[in-house]
Amino acid sequence: MKVSRRVEESLNISLPEKYSRVIDDPNVEKLYDRFTSYIDIDVDSIIESNQGYILDRNNISDLDDGTVLGGLKRLISYGTKKKLLRHREKWFKEWIEPKHFIIGGDGGEGMYFIKLDDPGCHVYRLDMETQKTRRKSYGLSKYIEFLDGLANENT
Repeated sequence: MKVSRRVEESLNISLPEKYSRVIDDPNVEKLYDRFTSYIDIDVDSIIESNQGYILDRNNISDLDDGTVLGGLKRLISYGTKKKLLRHREKWFKEWIEPKHFIIGGDGGEGMYFIKLDDPGCHVYRLDMETQKTRRKSYGLSKYIEFLDGLANENT
């Protein structure tokens, strides 16, 4: 089964054609060897990074499993269950509803994503520290060219 198909079926989404072509490319292993963080092509990692598409926004068992340890983890990270549910609701509205899809990161404070409903597959960068998003001036094809340029500089 193609990587894109497995991602789509696991997350119950439709990927943009341009992105599907990248992760389904038989030569993608070469890309993966060079850019393990910039663009993720490992199917399990892609699914895990985007699991919000299959989470129930009102079910917090992934963060607080009802055990003492789970409750302590939730308490330290979020405080009350109400705060955790508010945080999750905000995250759904800001991330899942606009159909953001993580494609990789820069190994530091940046996370790269596309929008599932953007056929041009423009690449965006979320600064994890400031929580500010910036649309890159290029689509996925140019992003791959940018990565190729980085690889050439580093070889």
